[in-house]
Amino acid sequence: MASSRSLLFKATSDDSSPVDGVVLRQLVQNTSLGTEECQIMRQLLDKRINKTSANIKYKALRTVSYLSENGAVEFRMQWQRDNNILREHTSYKGTPDPLTGDATNIKVREEAKRAMKAIFSTGTSKPSSSYSSKMEGYGSSAAPSSSSGDGGSSYGGFGSSSSSGAFASVASFASSYIGGASETTS
Repeated sequence: MASSRSLLFKATSDDSSPVDGVVLRQLVQNTSLGTEECQIMRQLLDKRINKTSANIKYKALRTVSYLSENGAVEFRMQWQRDNNILREHTSYKGTPDPLTGDATNIKVREEAKRAMKAIFSTGTSKPSSSYSSKMEGYGSSAAPSSSSGDGGSSYGGFGSSSSSGAFASVASFASSYIGGASETTS
């Protein structure tokens, strides 16, 4: 796996080209290496966001958004603990570019807002390998997928069709038992 440092420098280069998707996917894989790697990546991105170039700021914020949405939970937690720099950039006012005007500065502000949403979302980020073992508890085992095509959940638990069927069986048994008991006492 490539070094996170070199990948982050590639992703946040000082030009107007978009962030390379291949590099972002490799960075997502690196977030699963653990909390320490996420902390290193966070510190490097923090430094890149503090650069004066609006292009570097935008790309670093874009990388934070992408990794928060697709990377390990630990990466998002690193930013949740200290998000001041993201909050500051939601109102970023840099010097206008002679060619594009304020467009890049607007992109920085919008991406900072998106990054803030991404770090506090309860999206589909996956845990790092240190937390990847299956959590078990009541209702955590998956039932076979439903072939009814209704798109509903296939997990058992309160309110699911499997538990309500079991409840109906218990209720039927109880009513027949109570009904049988009342007939013998009359």
